[in-house]
Amino acid sequence: MIKDPITKDVTFDMRTPEVKQHFMDATRDFVPWFEKEFGTPMFLIYGTSVGACRDHKLIGHDYDIDLAYLIDETDTEKLWQKVDHVFNTLKAQGRVKSRFDDGHGHVLSLDKEIVLDIWPAWFDVNGKFNAVGAYRERLTREDILPLRPWILEGYEFKVPNDYDKYLTDYYGKWQIPNTKYVYSSPRGGRVALPKRIK
Repeated sequence: MIKDPITKDVTFDMRTPEVKQHFMDATRDFVPWFEKEFGTPMFLIYGTSVGACRDHKLIGHDYDIDLAYLIDETDTEKLWQKVDHVFNTLKAQGRVKSRFDDGHGHVLSLDKEIVLDIWPAWFDVNGKFNAVGAYRERLTREDILPLRPWILEGYEFKVPNDYDKYLTDYYGKWQIPNTKYVYSSPRGGRVALPKRIK
């Protein structure tokens, strides 16, 4: 049973300390498991990375935990094969709550009680960084790698090497809290995995 599903109506500020702790414990356990299972590094992205890099905390008006996994493939078909492998494996374990056409999805933690939002990320043939959602060909490999350790709510995760440039690229003045923030499509529109060649 999912004890705490993703819902925009319930923010972290509205959750009890026990539930927030459960979120963090579940994420702490999931990330190293995922990295070992799929051989791909995982790092904080979107609102979770903003909160971590700003003050090492979850953003109170946010409602989920966003994790990116970096796929070391430039070939479109191999990129899709990796994403398919991830979701097919998780589905076989009963961990996929939803998968979206753009390549990201909501998956269950190891205890199957917390929903986590996972986003594929990759470098294109020119070494430019992309991530489903908002990041399109503006950052370089050196901006992202090597990933650096970072503390969120007392636990160590990873963030991009130049996290300031990474966050500024999409959020602008990310250092200043914005309780009225509403998601908007990035420059050039929402980013999805490259279209498969049929």
